[in-house]
Amino acid sequence: MKQTMIKVFVIALGISLFGCKTETKPTLDYKFAQDGSSINCPNTNTKLFEEAVLSFEEDIKKYFNQSTNNLPKAYSSFLANVNNRRMDYQAAVSPHSMEVFEALKAEAGLFNEDHSVNYQAPIFECVSNNFSDKDFQTTFKALVATNSMRAPLIAAPLRTKIRRAPKDRYLATFVALDWYYSKLFDVDPTQVTEKPVNENEPKVNPTQLKNAERIQSSQSEK
Repeated sequence: MKQTMIKVFVIALGISLFGCKTETKPTLDYKFAQDGSSINCPNTNTKLFEEAVLSFEEDIKKYFNQSTNNLPKAYSSFLANVNNRRMDYQAAVSPHSMEVFEALKAEAGLFNEDHSVNYQAPIFECVSNNFSDKDFQTTFKALVATNSMRAPLIAAPLRTKIRRAPKDRYLATFVALDWYYSKLFDVDPTQVTEKPVNENEPKVNPTQLKNAERIQSSQSEK
């Protein structure tokens, strides 16, 4: 009888452990990323990260009402509003980006317990090794190595490089993950809706946007 109970316990334990090991990650319907990737980061989920970047870019283009499809300007407007604490993530994020966010949260080691990004994660090591601007790369690596990475410290050099993001996909990946998706923990997913583009009705106050861009431009020249 005792041996039978032990066998039952072992079987039950095995089933429980098997169930934990086979837990699946959230499924994601890829809307933008193709089979190939614009970044070469071995041992990382590059297709997911590319989907994250492309969905983020669609969000900021719609939010800042870039009827001319000017992605560099959308990046500049985004960073200006973030730096001036005027970025409304709740209003900007799309349902698809929230789905991408759920998939990102399932990536082991990408976010810390306080919801900040983990700069020791393989994706950040990869992108920092491949930034096109070597001065920015040096600054980034120095801040990470000394555990000094803070938004105000990286924001200054980022201001002068942000318009390169549409071509430098490693820089775009850093911006999307750190400056956008890590902020979505505070977004209420039940209030996220699709944002139709109305070219005659700006999503942000034009005066506010110009002021933010002017401040960023003046800071970049210093």
